[in-house]
Amino acid sequence: MVLSPASIAFDDTAGVSTASTQPKTVTISRSDTASAPLTGLALGNITYSGTPGWLTATISGTEAPATLTLTASKGSLAPGTYAASLPITSSVATNSPQNVVVTLKLVSRPPPPPPPPPPGSTITIVAAGNLGRCGGSLATESANAIAAINPDYVFVLGNNVMPDTGRVTTLQDYLNCYEPTWGQFKSKTYAALGDKEVDLDTIAPYGTGMAAGADAYFGPDRVGPPGKNYYSLDLGSWHVVVLNIQTGGPKRPVAIRYNANSEQLAWLNRDLRDHPNKCTIALWNLSMWMSSTKIFQTRDRYPNHGYRVQDIRGIWTVLYDRNADLVINGTPHIYERFGPMRYAEGYQHPTTTEYAADSARGIRQITSGLGGDGPLVADSPLVKHPLSEYRSGGDGFVKVVLGDGAYTWQFVNSRYSYIIDQGSGTCH
Repeated sequence: MVLSPASIAFDDTAGVSTASTQPKTVTISRSDTASAPLTGLALGNITYSGTPGWLTATISGTEAPATLTLTASKGSLAPGTYAASLPITSSVATNSPQNVVVTLKLVSRPPPPPPPPPPGSTITIVAAGNLGRCGGSLATESANAIAAINPDYVFVLGNNVMPDTGRVTTLQDYLNCYEPTWGQFKSKTYAALGDKEVDLDTIAPYGTGMAAGADAYFGPDRVGPPGKNYYSLDLGSWHVVVLNIQTGGPKRPVAIRYNANSEQLAWLNRDLRDHPNKCTIALWNLSMWMSSTKIFQTRDRYPNHGYRVQDIRGIWTVLYDRNADLVINGTPHIYERFGPMRYAEGYQHPTTTEYAADSARGIRQITSGLGGDGPLVADSPLVKHPLSEYRSGGDGFVKVVLGDGAYTWQFVNSRYSYIIDQGSGTCH
């Protein structure tokens, strides 16, 4: 008899509204190729180390292969680590029983966000994505620079921590690798997610779309509702939208797609419609516009002078139609700033560029992907986007001061970086 996996770990947040974690499964199979079936499968009594009663288990049948389903019920459990052992028995297996070891780790719920500043106040935010490998010095140095300026809010823009094992970051990854550096700003941090934090799969039936590690670490007030992870808030006279946008657009789990007819795109349109007469900033992971190291061709064989991620055109169109002012993205691993522009309806009315400069209503995009995992020296793109006004490698983040009807930006370097870029803009 073989159990795969032989241990299960649940990570979650104590004191949140959901009573139980997402179930996890163990496959029970035979360990050889003998023709006799593996029968008489049954569950033994759960043995707890410490607090009992938080684990439930069901088995799909009495003959292998079978599936064991485990659910951890948080209830009113305090933050801490809980352990249990569940024996699986068989009336014919020579190695019966076999034990499944289960742990439940609950962290404290993050403190609620501070009350928003009153309209008209000046607000300083910093934003960056790609915080790098666990224990890397660049993320530590950028965190030191944040601490020195003491902003009002910190926005992390995806791939905030890399998974130690598997494809998706866990709560333990955040505790081991994020907490010692940028974790000091947790009480004033809002998070967007990158493709290392969300269970994505571009092959049907796709992934779950869940971001269990980030959900448990930040909580829904700081990273949005689980399974969606897009949300908005008001900071003074500004409306802030945080979206869940990374690679794989139309092939992503349905709840977090962002292409035409998606739930997220419809939500964005409603949210901006319901917040008129405010300056608007949108933040997410994957940039639509970027200078490129390749020459791409459009549908009509026009050279694409400056790469764009086509799936994001719907997001840009809604932001433009609703008079958004500023977009800040966390990927690629570069600092790049563009002049105000709009998406130029490339599918409906093909053009050579698919973008258009727009000094009156255009959106300014800033890519701030150097929080801890970027090149200290930028590559030389084969195709520099014509509206790219500054592009460099380094280490640090963009600081944005949101004022009443206006904003300023400045790249803040760690000691490993020397990017000089700053400026100002006004709301539409």
